[in-house]
Amino acid sequence: LEKLKDVISLDFLSRLIEMIFTSSLPLITSDFNSYPEIRANFFGFLKALVKYNFGPLFSLQETYLNTILDCIIWSFKHELSTYSDLGLELLEEVLINVNSAGQITNAFYARYHMKIITDILEVMTDGFHKSGLDAQTKIFYIMIHVTTQNA
Repeated sequence: LEKLKDVISLDFLSRLIEMIFTSSLPLITSDFNSYPEIRANFFGFLKALVKYNFGPLFSLQETYLNTILDCIIWSFKHELSTYSDLGLELLEEVLINVNSAGQITNAFYARYHMKIITDILEVMTDGFHKSGLDAQTKIFYIMIHVTTQNA
């Protein structure tokens, strides 16, 4: 995805997401431990998708963006800090990118603001994810800052 970021078509990207998600999600969402190699590659794909193909994500079907955000949220709830830290990093990158892309900002937050706030507070207070508290706090700050700026 990094090398193809400038030439990748929306059709190709949507087919790629569909194939990877259809084959990987049933394996890795049943629990937090099965199929570690698939899990690592899946989260690596999510990272590349957010980092190198962020703009086109908002041109895809809304279900793809919903699934991608659900996967990012699911990853920061992961028991292993490797995946939970990656999920927090991805969510922060998504929020920074959304905040700098004015045309999608309001629609994004109208749809996902409460979900992200609820899920980040859940992780901040559960006692299992203490290692990510700095990143969780930073994301929570971004979410509150957006709320106060748009009030």
